[in-house]
Amino acid sequence: MMIADLVDQEDLCNYLLQIGAPIAQGSDPRQAVETTLSWLQTQPADKRRDVDRMAQQLMSKPELLLPAVKSALESLLTRR
Repeated sequence: MMIADLVDQEDLCNYLLQIGAPIAQGSDPRQAVETTLSWLQTQPADKRRDVDRMAQQLMSKPELLLPAVKSALESLLTRR
């Protein structure tokens, strides 16, 4: 039996932090996406591409995403 490591809110926040988004500790997925969307308004195109790429990569395996993370990523991809 294989046990998958699901992407949770901490993982999502860490991915966004690695790109440079100013995510507050303890943010839930929705808050992390809202913060990221606001932050992206002042960032160059390469940062937007980095966020898009990260979101698309995570969404390519939706079965590995917790529901709140999947919903937040869907919001991110539709609102960018």
